[in-house]
Amino acid sequence: MKKIFSFIIFFSVVFANAQHTTPNNFVGTPDSAVLKIKIFKFNQYNSVDTIVLDTSQKHIELFDNYTQDLVPVVNLGQIATPSLPLVFANRINFDGFIFLSPYKNYLLDPKSSFYFQNNNPFTDLTYLDGPKIREEQNLNAIHTQSFRNDSVNVGLRFNMMTAMNIADNKSNSSINKLSAWYARKFKNYNLFVSIYSNKIKRIENGGIIDTMPNFDPTNSLTFFLKEEPANIILYRGYYINHSYNLTKSIKARHIFQYSRISKTFIENNMNAFLGAPQLSNFQTYDSIGLRSFDNTFNLSIDKKNKIGISFTNRIQRAYYFRGYFYNLNGIFLTDNFLSGNIQNFAIGNLTLSALGNFHFIQRKAGDFDGKFELKYFFTDSLYFVFNQSFKKETPDYFLDYYNGNYQSWQNDFGDIISFTATARFISKKYHFEIGADYRQYTNYIYFDSLISPNQVNSTINVNTLWLHKSFYFGPFVTDLNGYWQQTNANYVLNIPEFVASGSFYLDVPLVKGALALNLGLNASFTSSFYAYAYSPSIGAYYQNFKTETGKYPVIDLFLTGKIKSAIIILRFDHANAWLLQNYYQTTEHYHLYHHYLRFGVRWWFKN
Repeated sequence: MKKIFSFIIFFSVVFANAQHTTPNNFVGTPDSAVLKIKIFKFNQYNSVDTIVLDTSQKHIELFDNYTQDLVPVVNLGQIATPSLPLVFANRINFDGFIFLSPYKNYLLDPKSSFYFQNNNPFTDLTYLDGPKIREEQNLNAIHTQSFRNDSVNVGLRFNMMTAMNIADNKSNSSINKLSAWYARKFKNYNLFVSIYSNKIKRIENGGIIDTMPNFDPTNSLTFFLKEEPANIILYRGYYINHSYNLTKSIKARHIFQYSRISKTFIENNMNAFLGAPQLSNFQTYDSIGLRSFDNTFNLSIDKKNKIGISFTNRIQRAYYFRGYFYNLNGIFLTDNFLSGNIQNFAIGNLTLSALGNFHFIQRKAGDFDGKFELKYFFTDSLYFVFNQSFKKETPDYFLDYYNGNYQSWQNDFGDIISFTATARFISKKYHFEIGADYRQYTNYIYFDSLISPNQVNSTINVNTLWLHKSFYFGPFVTDLNGYWQQTNANYVLNIPEFVASGSFYLDVPLVKGALALNLGLNASFTSSFYAYAYSPSIGAYYQNFKTETGKYPVIDLFLTGKIKSAIIILRFDHANAWLLQNYYQTTEHYHLYHHYLRFGVRWWFKN
């Protein structure tokens, strides 16, 4: 608590007293609160995507994805609890480190790194204060500035999230994220560097037994475990992307990335809810990790970098330790693959993007994946999008070999084959989107109710339909979202059949570009389904067919306002709690609490 307030005071004093200037990238008069600034991010094609951060949004509840990440106006639940989407997503990501999947949404990595283009210093400060019973807080601070007519950009981003467990031991859960970047553009040479560090400390309370008679999550006597098993997750590394223009239409690029990621589980009590550990010493200790070195050589062969080929050499060291006195030396994994890409290649009103990878050495030999996207523009605001992907992948190393204190296995799983096809029809003018998604999996791997990986021999199909529509009646705004999803493998995939959400609010622009007010509510509902259970020891979801969740509406009330370059957030989450029930859950035993009040502020500083 004291740390976060110290940071707020520091940033407020330093940047609020900075000399006021009129940067070239401000729109309107010098007193205007509207700021437009360019943000650069590298995409999957190794080229740059440009995002415009625009502070003039009138509809504060309708931020773009970048802004939503910085202004957490949605219900976070309890910070650092397992993060599980309700709409279907492939929860097992075979990317070399499966046991971090519930926490991936919290991590900074090169894909989420960005670079700015701003002639003058720019500071973005966000603070969110959650319910007092858990002392939940979130602080996000960004400072960046450019030099030499935007040819040099440096920046720093710091994000801290803390929360006390709702158990009576009041143990702290925290997430600390830090990233720094440097970008330099010469005439023919460009350099982008990003350094990132993540640390998640999660003290588990073991969940709550909600099958007890007269269950009350506010009563500490119903908590299942109080011995504080701890998860510590570290993810650190750096990323260098530099390129040289050989000719006007040919660019050579080299990318180097180093990452170190680990998960450590410590249990101080042998009689924990996970069962008796295999070691005889009092304190048990499991740690698994992966170090990766990636070298990528890319050649773009057109003026706008839309066509390219790449070669990547990846060397990884996978390891795990069991206990303080026993350890298994790491194993080295080598992966070489070729890539080819076409990005936004236009033929009349049609644009094509495609990406393919083929792996040809050691464990991953023979793996390949490909994806393409077609866009057809009827008008600038009316278009059709079709995506298709196909993938053949060797299972994650840790799915075949693992020997921990609470779970151990040795498998020889076959390759996973997946196919997806997605179609969307979008109208920006009428604020409308309708879409359909089809997925097919062969040899899908999941964790059963005994927390052991298993492979499905049959083919799994998943179908999803969705609809998004916004209505504007003067100052009244209605945003509606609906999903229907169906699978032939309910015994493997725990997903709700229906998901619906909506926002209903009054949008009052009081002063153009400087003052706005949103007052309304958000509501969400899912049909009943079996919520996944979560294993703290390996950090993965597993099957649960005992406890159903869903079939329950959640309503949040909000009052958000924009005053020049500041946004004020006031939310009353789970406002309907006293009418129906005090809690709800999306992961078994991890309840989202009864109603509580949140307060937040975001402030753009014009330095």
